[in-house]
Amino acid sequence: MKLEPNKNVMIGGMGAKAKGGKPVGEVSCATTEISQCGENDKPDSKYSSGESTICAFKPGVESCFGDAGSAVEYEGKLHGVIVSQPMDKCAQHIVMLDICHYMQWIDKTMRENP
Repeated sequence: MKLEPNKNVMIGGMGAKAKGGKPVGEVSCATTEISQCGENDKPDSKYSSGESTICAFKPGVESCFGDAGSAVEYEGKLHGVIVSQPMDKCAQHIVMLDICHYMQWIDKTMRENP
């Protein structure tokens, strides 16, 4: 199921608010809203983009240093992971990968590495 714009998703993370800072001591959770990906909303080149890329934006909700890899939940199920890597400040435009796009690879990797 592809997440459509305006759907709410839950995200969590323990990222530091400042570059080089200590991660927060507990998971912070927030609700953000799926949005269209902009020209600058691209994951690192090590990830495929296009259909697997999900973007979100909601004022006051951000991805900070160390949040990459954190879960994205939709309707009670894991649906993606955050791949935003803020450079200078926390990112309000959050870039995520849809794990459903990677299920064949995940299943194969899990079978080959019990």
